Amino acid sequence: LKLIYFPIGGRAAPIRNAFKIGKIEFEDSHVSFAEFGEAKAAGAYNFGALPVLYIGDEQITQSNAILTWVGRQANLYPTDIKQALYVDEVLSAIEDAYGLIGPTIREQDPEKRLQMRKELAEGKLKSWLAGVSKLAARNGDNGYFVGNSGNVADLKANAVLTWISGGILDGIPKTILDEFPNLVKARDTSSKWIEEATS
Repeated sequence: LKLIYFPIGGRAAPIRNAFKIGKIEFEDSHVSFAEFGEAKAAGAYNFGALPVLYIGDEQITQSNAILTWVGRQANLYPTDIKQALYVDEVLSAIEDAYGLIGPTIREQDPEKRLQMRKELAEGKLKSWLAGVSKLAARNGDNGYFVGNSGNVADLKANAVLTWISGGILDGIPKTILDEFPNLVKARDTSSKWIEEATS
């Protein structure tokens, strides 16, 4: 098993953590942005995007599909179909954050990027957080999105919630989650679980 991604967390972080928590051996292969550009131009990746997982010679794409596949083997994905539905809903909802923030990352003008992020933080990103907060609230107040312990939904949510509240994205305040205490709890609960489970 070979996972290919950039040398950052991003969409690969939940997958790497699922592998580690499940004690499943895999090759964590990193490519630079320049190497990715060359490989993409040569048609190396089915959708011109990362991460991809190689199972032998077979290339698997789509980060959520890879995450749930690893999660099933690592006992991090529910066997109950209703619980599985909730998990899939969280994974899809969390993925939407990349679509919201992506255009601001591609914006080259620093001033314009800051303005875009300010509008995002006060508008669509806040609305998105409100929706994610409702998904967390459905599961009560235990800090997990589905059930009574961590699973792939928490791995995915943790990657994005820590990213947007970590001060890495200039123009998006580190306090952005403060309005949603249950998301602060979800972030912190999953961070503690991941640290303990992967050490």
